[in-house]
Amino acid sequence: PVAAASAGPSTASDGKVAEQLAEQVVLSRDPLISVATGDLPAARCYELLATAMRTPADVPVSLWALWGFCCVMAWQLQELHWPSSAINASLAPDSGADEVHDAAVKCAMKGELVRFLERTAREFATRSVEAVAAGEVVGLIGSGFGEVDYGTSVKYNGRWTRTAYDNDGEPCFKKSGEEIYCYFRSSKHAFVIHHEMVPSGIVLCSTHEPAFTAAWFTSPGWAEDANVVVTSQRHAEAYEGEALVLSFRSGRALKKSLSAAEAGVFKRQPSYDDVNGHPHFVMDAPSSSGRTVVAAAEVATA
Repeated sequence: PVAAASAGPSTASDGKVAEQLAEQVVLSRDPLISVATGDLPAARCYELLATAMRTPADVPVSLWALWGFCCVMAWQLQELHWPSSAINASLAPDSGADEVHDAAVKCAMKGELVRFLERTAREFATRSVEAVAAGEVVGLIGSGFGEVDYGTSVKYNGRWTRTAYDNDGEPCFKKSGEEIYCYFRSSKHAFVIHHEMVPSGIVLCSTHEPAFTAAWFTSPGWAEDANVVVTSQRHAEAYEGEALVLSFRSGRALKKSLSAAEAGVFKRQPSYDDVNGHPHFVMDAPSSSGRTVVAAAEVATA
C-alpha cells in the first residue's frame, strides 16, 4: 500500500516510527529490499518508490508512472506469495538442512528475485528499457588465462556479458558461447568461475579477493601424486555399500594443490548419478563442500 504524503506538522508518533525504522531485518544488500518492524511514514514510502523507479531528484514523478509501478509490483508480489506458488515454496528453508545456512541462501535468492520484480515493474511503468548508468559495469573482457599452462582455462579469455540478475549483491556474468558463469560467492568471499551458480562447492577458477579485477587462480591440470593413497571400504550409508578412503602415505599433503581437507571417506552415489558410465563418489563431511571423485584408478583393497 502507498500512503499519501502529508504536509502537516510532525508528531510524537513520527519519532516512534523513526525508532522502528532503525530496527530492520535486511534480506539483501539492496537497501530497497528490507522489512521494517513498523509501518513506514508517507514521506518514506514516497522516497523509496522514487528510488525504486530511479527517478532523478530534479525530475517530478509522474503519477501515471507511480501508479503503474505500484500496480505491477503489487500484482507480482501477490502471485509470488500465492499459497500454490511453486517458486515461493522453493525459496522456503528445506527441512533437514542446516537451518541457518539454508535460510541465508534462500533469503539471498528471494532478494534477487524481488530485485527482478522491481526492475520489471520499473520498465513497465516507464514504458522503456532503463538506460545504463554512467560507470555501471555491463561486461568483462578476460585475458591472460592459459598463458602459464595452456588448457581449458584458455576459454575464460574473451567477452563476458552481464546477466539480468545479480548474485549475493554483486554483478554476475556469462561467457559468450559457453555455459560458464563468473559471479561473487559470499561463502568464499571471492569471485568464482563455474558451470553453475551454487552457494558452495568446487570451482573452476577463483580470485582470493572480493573483486573480479583481482588476480585469478586455477588448477594447473592433472598430475600424478604418489603420496595419495585411495583404498576401497564398505560403508552402510553408501550406494551398494561402496566407498573410497583417500589418505596420504606421508601422513600429510606434500603438494600445494592438496590439503588435509581432501582426505576422508567418499561414498558412492546411486547409479543414476554415474558420470560417463563410471561410479561417482562424494565426500559429505561438513567441511568438504561436496568434493567429488569419479572412477578412481588403481584402488587398493582395504
